[in-house]
Amino acid sequence: QVEYCLSHFEEARNSDKELCIRLFQTFYGITESMKMDDFFKVPSFESIVRSRRKIQEERRYPPTREEVAVARGWSREMFAEFFANKKELK
Repeated sequence: QVEYCLSHFEEARNSDKELCIRLFQTFYGITESMKMDDFFKVPSFESIVRSRRKIQEERRYPPTREEVAVARGWSREMFAEFFANKKELK
């Protein structure tokens, strides 16, 4: 579910909150305010973040904003090189 959201919603790569919202909407039909019962139906925020971190550590679906990538441990050079190589592959 996390990988699906990262691949389909670019902003979810940059924001864990956005990722959770997209995941809840897409897979659990939660479109507005969550009810207390909904918290027991959805994965925990921590599980979602842990899955996102693992996927992005493998350099799949990386952040698309440089400041987010740097905050998550990428160097500015690594970020620039990664996206330069991606453009060459297209």
